[in-house]
Amino acid sequence: MKTPALIIYELLGKADALWQPVRGAPGCLRAVLYEARADFRARGLRWASDEAGSVGRKRKQLDLERAARRGEVELVKERGRTSHVRISSEAEDLARGVLGLPRLAEALAAVDELRRLNAGRPHVLYVRETTLAGVEYGKPRASEALASLEWDLSGLLLRGLMEANSDIERRVFYYLSPAGAALAEARAREGRALPWPMPRAARCPHGEWNKPCELHSRAFSAERERLRNTSRPAGGEIGEIPLPVSGDYL
Repeated sequence: MKTPALIIYELLGKADALWQPVRGAPGCLRAVLYEARADFRARGLRWASDEAGSVGRKRKQLDLERAARRGEVELVKERGRTSHVRISSEAEDLARGVLGLPRLAEALAAVDELRRLNAGRPHVLYVRETTLAGVEYGKPRASEALASLEWDLSGLLLRGLMEANSDIERRVFYYLSPAGAALAEARAREGRALPWPMPRAARCPHGEWNKPCELHSRAFSAERERLRNTSRPAGGEIGEIPLPVSGDYL
């Protein structure tokens, strides 16, 4: 597998929309994302074609089935129809490289850095986004640096190696999941930890605009909009609670 099928960039855009951090507490989005993320971990990405007509939907289904035959996705069936899709780790990694985003081998530098920042502490602390990005809120180009950081870490969030939360002032904090912490410890023992920050590469959409970037960007925006417009789940779920404005953060 050298270049993923174009549909992989659409699927990855939708998946990234689930896992990029939520700033503040916008409506019921936290509750909607809580359930959508749990569903993603259990069954994969919810599959629903965005095509309006039957011909377009059939074409998109055929694209998906071709990607499955190439080993790029796994199709999850319910009552004989595709309900969810799991993108293979290899296809995801290759697609991120095409998009100008860090591949896993590069992105793991952030896992190593979170471990270093928490080394010797009795309790794991959340790490401010500004600490990782090396900027201060309100300073020139801080917003661009924080947006780039979100994309740098998108693969780690999707793979469950890192978690993110924010406070009501829309500031984001990162921490290692149990799986990420175990991986970071193993990498440190084996001398494989990488320096931080990772090398900067041209990244979509700030780099060259191409078809994969267009597909990923449109799918990401459409999925975030769909999630924002989704009604609160039944059962009173409120989602992840925002972090306190004041806390013991790094």
